Amino acid sequence: MGCKQCKIFTTKHENYKTKSTIIEQNSISIPNNEPTQILSNKINSNKQIKFTTIDSSLLPTLDNLPVELIYYILKQLDTYTIFTSLYNVCSRLNLILHTYDQYDLNLNSISMSYFYHICSLINPGQIISLTLSDGNDNIGLVKLFLKKFPIESFKRLHSLTLVNIDNNEQMIKIFLSITDQLEILSIKNSNEYYNDTFIDILMTSLEKKSLYKIYLDIEKNRFLNSTIIWPDKCFLKEIKLIGFCNITLFRTILINSPYLKKFQAYDIDLDDEWIDDDDDDDDDDDEIEQHQMLPILNTSNLISLSLVYTRNEMEKIEWLLTQFTQLKYFKYLNIYDFSIESIYESDYSLVDGQRWEKILYNYNQFEFIFTIHMDDEAWNFHNYLPTFQTKFWQDKNWNIAYEQYDRILLIYSLPYPHDTHYYDCSTFFSIAYNPFLLNKSLQNVTKLRINMTAVNNLEKRVSKILVFCFGKVLIIKKAD
Repeated sequence: MGCKQCKIFTTKHENYKTKSTIIEQNSISIPNNEPTQILSNKINSNKQIKFTTIDSSLLPTLDNLPVELIYYILKQLDTYTIFTSLYNVCSRLNLILHTYDQYDLNLNSISMSYFYHICSLINPGQIISLTLSDGNDNIGLVKLFLKKFPIESFKRLHSLTLVNIDNNEQMIKIFLSITDQLEILSIKNSNEYYNDTFIDILMTSLEKKSLYKIYLDIEKNRFLNSTIIWPDKCFLKEIKLIGFCNITLFRTILINSPYLKKFQAYDIDLDDEWIDDDDDDDDDDDEIEQHQMLPILNTSNLISLSLVYTRNEMEKIEWLLTQFTQLKYFKYLNIYDFSIESIYESDYSLVDGQRWEKILYNYNQFEFIFTIHMDDEAWNFHNYLPTFQTKFWQDKNWNIAYEQYDRILLIYSLPYPHDTHYYDCSTFFSIAYNPFLLNKSLQNVTKLRINMTAVNNLEKRVSKILVFCFGKVLIIKKAD
């Protein structure tokens, strides 16, 4: 923050040849009893340097630093750091901490000693973001916390994240107490067994006018249950669903969410309404096809669509994307574990850049991963590579890379658009336009799995990958 014995002085360089002047700022430590003015002239053939000190009373310290600047610093820190490193530093800072009202309190995977310490210092009215968890590291913590601080006491709560809370009674109590200020809601519990009562309350909560963003990672087939009724009208602008989603559910969400701008789904399926032309259809099938393949309604507001862990043919993607006239961002990640034999037949048309051009010409960003099992020995990706090197792809500045693992081909946009990367046997790597992107190609990767038994010259390859991910935390696992 500052030191009362620290002096700041300016250095003025005058270049007599160019008649130009450059001002620099420097600092030195000077005892308070020394004069506040120091001049030093150094003359050489090109420049003259002058030093002028500033009175120490004008320097910023914790005693005179504007509170707005301290608030800005606090926003960059987590609550644990604030209360363990800044509390009791000085009386003024304590006063600021007691009046600061933008705390993000995360109680996921914390020790009980830290939990009790935080509970002794926080004021619910100062919390705008709260994460509660009953995971393996802190079973029973949510019950203790809610007994001391009921949800309704968080009057300014804007974001709520609930992690691995299995107790239906607790979840119902939380949702019945949520204030009308809540803007962001996240539930992360992929192994949940919530009852119908809670699910009904959850669906009702989605109708809150203040709520604009939800993240739901719950039991895989939960949203396909016919007993779940999506609210007739909600004001959501962003939806992220982890688990199984189909086009019927997607269609319902769009109809009932007129303000929706961004939608992201993991493991989405377009097959539930798709009937191939070569199927043997009777009259009833014709009637179903005519009804189910009607255009998707209410697509005009969506600008961002992300489909992750998806396996759909190019024909279905073309049918889907042509429905969205305002879409500017599209992410399509067709990825799965290389060590598991695929039960799906690869669609080679996914790597036809010309077909993508026809549906992406108005898009600003396209991120993708295509995983192709090369079952046809006569098929050669190099025949398709030129379709990604046309003027269209260059003008968009969309660069691609590809890696080959025996009979598996991985093709992706740069930088790699997923947080997890599987690194197996020998790899052939290519970048279409800009070789300098190589150093940033895996900058989004935070988890790296390496097949230790299959990689040749491992030390050299791992070092190369770690350079890509500089500044990230990597998890390197040994293949089973």
